[in-house]
Amino acid sequence: RLAVAFGADRAGLGRLVGSDLAALRFRPNFLIDASGREFPEDAWVGQVLRVGGLRLRIDQRDRRCVMVTIDPVTLERNPAILRAIARERDSRVGVYGSTTEPGQVAVGDLVELEPRGSPGPPRCGTASARNHLGTRHRQYGHDY
Repeated sequence: RLAVAFGADRAGLGRLVGSDLAALRFRPNFLIDASGREFPEDAWVGQVLRVGGLRLRIDQRDRRCVMVTIDPVTLERNPAILRAIARERDSRVGVYGSTTEPGQVAVGDLVELEPRGSPGPPRCGTASARNHLGTRHRQYGHDY
């Protein structure tokens, strides 16, 4: 299972709590900078993303826990973050996905959402992939 987070989501949550939120707070395998509205993943459950050579089925929205309240650098806690996620997002931010076709992924790869029910070519792709944990995954030999 791979965790996918979105830059616009962090920005939106940051506005709610009055703080800039680091991506590592959300422990994503992929951080996607997608143009458009905040929380685009709400409509993506059941669809397939193509990131570089990888195909990833979006299985479910990501239910957040207390870990998002801890700043990954300072270790300071901010419980307002989890309260905002619970109040505004039904405790969910980001999504989990499963690999349907393994492939190589690199920072800057195009991210494309495939049309529903189609293994064919993707329909859009103005976002870039950010695999913040990619170095660690390659070091330990994990494949996507």
